[in-house]
Amino acid sequence: MIRKFGLLLLLPLLLITQVFYGQNKADKCIKKSFSIYRNALMEQNGKKATKRVAKNTIDYYGKMLHHARFSDSLTVNNLPLMDKLMILSFRNRVPVNKLLQISAKQSVVYAIDEGMVGKESLADLSLGEITIKNKKAEAQLVLNNDPVPINFVFYKECMRWKIDLTAFFPVATLAIQQTIKDLEMSENELVEFIVQLVEPYQLNPNIWKPVANW
Repeated sequence: MIRKFGLLLLLPLLLITQVFYGQNKADKCIKKSFSIYRNALMEQNGKKATKRVAKNTIDYYGKMLHHARFSDSLTVNNLPLMDKLMILSFRNRVPVNKLLQISAKQSVVYAIDEGMVGKESLADLSLGEITIKNKKAEAQLVLNNDPVPINFVFYKECMRWKIDLTAFFPVATLAIQQTIKDLEMSENELVEFIVQLVEPYQLNPNIWKPVANW
């Protein structure tokens, strides 16, 4: 009887230990995945970095590719700000033949290889506290050892934790919208301005037309 009672007391402790161990192991895997992605991005190694990018991000790139190829100016103009920026960046920076042929995954690889995915801001970033629910994790962003109120989002896919790049869009959108107010520009004016900040440093006159019609 005493032995049975002892086992009943020990069982919750074992369960707590197992949960803690599982969480700790997942935390390490998530931080490792982020480190691999960050280093690959800094090296502009698109193939390596894309292995750590979540499927929903790749699917998003696929949708933007479709818009870049076939959507007219009215359709693009009515899309969310980040979508508009992505589509016009594709049209302005990717050679026409490549843009018409590459797959969604290849477009992510290309974007990283060509520096279309910002890398400078990641140099001093790391992950802090991580919360996990099922196959989704949110990790607090740490900048120069100081926590900031922004989370990275990861999904567990094929036994590997992968980063969701689209999770940053709401924060980026707010920042761009504030810039629009500060500079007293229209949304489209600022989007065009941002597109011209990188190579080829000029705006393609056909940028608002579907690439399939160029």
